[in-house]
Amino acid sequence: FKVFEDKACPNYLIQLSNSNGYRKLMQSILVGSTQVHIRNSTFKKSKIPLPPLETQKRIAQILDNAAALRVTTAQLLKEYDLLAQSIFLEMFGDPGMTKNKEDFIILKDLIVQKPDNGFFAKNEYYGVEGTPIVWINNFIDKLYIDQSDLRRAETFAKDEKYKLEYGDALFCRSSLTAEGIGKCSIVPHKMNELTLFECHIIRLRFDLKRIVPEYFRFLTDTRYFRANIERRAKTSTMTTISQDGISEIKIPVPQLELQNQFAEKIALIEQQKELAKQELQECEELFNCLLQKAFKGELV
Repeated sequence: FKVFEDKACPNYLIQLSNSNGYRKLMQSILVGSTQVHIRNSTFKKSKIPLPPLETQKRIAQILDNAAALRVTTAQLLKEYDLLAQSIFLEMFGDPGMTKNKEDFIILKDLIVQKPDNGFFAKNEYYGVEGTPIVWINNFIDKLYIDQSDLRRAETFAKDEKYKLEYGDALFCRSSLTAEGIGKCSIVPHKMNELTLFECHIIRLRFDLKRIVPEYFRFLTDTRYFRANIERRAKTSTMTTISQDGISEIKIPVPQLELQNQFAEKIALIEQQKELAKQELQECEELFNCLLQKAFKGELV
């Protein structure tokens, strides 16, 4: 549709189309069953709030500023992640380029119990109550598992062997792509409540007197570790890796003091990331609030 720019500001209309109010309006005029669509004639008759042109431009600018703040904050989070990776390489170097392999130790010699797969329950055991269960989507590409939106299931005393503790390393053991296999996250110091992990995940429980979990987590992102994971993975309809496939990998183990120094630096970065995440959440809420007011004609 052509916009008459003496009556409507294009950017105002674009921003307005992102609002929940606009989406609800569009959903209310959908027709069809096998192929859902909107009739042109109905769309043309739809009404949206259209204040005076100068007011539209001002509203569009306000929304642009809010959107820019969201982008800036999201970019800041990425910069923190890059900083953490840079600190790791600066302190420990690239393990794939290390010529002295004497300090490399096989993973199975660094754990205090045999690697295990997690808890299994049929869908009918999942509901709004019960024990929180970590699934793969709760930790992929994260330093620590995300406890904010865990599924819950009915569990029994025998299932407590899958209880998570600080420093447990969780690995994705099956993926549609090789890039997803063996992705790792660790359990944070503080868990909100007793939490288990699901059966598509492999857990390694480390001897914390020999290896610092945060150090290991960043090691798993290196080309050296990823190459080892992908070389040991098996592919058919899914790409999978076994407990032995992970626990047989050799990794460099620096002095514990140096690992702890790294973990302290990461803790500071994580604190800043949390502040940035709070700011991003506030930006999201502000932006959505402004969109809703604009659609209702309340932003003048």
